[in-house]
Amino acid sequence: MLTSKEITNRMVISINEGKKLGQIEDVYLDLDFSHVVGIYLGSEGIIRRKDKAILRSEVQVLGVDAWLVTNADVIVPLSTIPDSATFTLVNNIRGREIQTDGGTKLGVIEDVI
Repeated sequence: MLTSKEITNRMVISINEGKKLGQIEDVYLDLDFSHVVGIYLGSEGIIRRKDKAILRSEVQVLGVDAWLVTNADVIVPLSTIPDSATFTLVNNIRGREIQTDGGTKLGVIEDVI
């Protein structure tokens, strides 16, 4: 199993063009925090920042050094993905405190498997 920290900084490469498309900066989790639904490749633009994302279903190979996708067209602005408003970046949950229903502190989230 991989942790989100191990995935960070892996290259994303296009199979068809054979070129580097970027590096994984973070991963998106679904509403229940149970599945990886996308990859965050960073933002572009100075005034109108757009988050670049790839849906997990577009990744063809999860390699040790790089993840492979079919072509560069799979990189899309996050806002164009349906239900992307429900996605959560792993970096946004790191450091959150975990408590029981009674309020007893169990620990702090450091990483996600």
